[in-house]
Amino acid sequence: MKIRIRKAPDIDSLEGFDLRPFDFRSGQVYDVSRRLAELLILWQHASLEPEPFDRDAPLLAAPRRRAVDRTGDRVAAARR
Repeated sequence: MKIRIRKAPDIDSLEGFDLRPFDFRSGQVYDVSRRLAELLILWQHASLEPEPFDRDAPLLAAPRRRAVDRTGDRVAAARR
């Protein structure tokens, strides 16, 4: 999950996460685990970095095929 550091943490660990290997700096973007990203956002050290827009990606997913409801077929056959 990509985050932008708003205010570099002045502590070495945060709720069990060792922050020293990251060397967070204000204004920089980092790719971190979802759990660490949520903690840094919660503690107001970071904000979510939006994913860049891909102009070539389809805007809508292809329509999904509807699953066949076989229970209705059994009920209709039993009524005959």
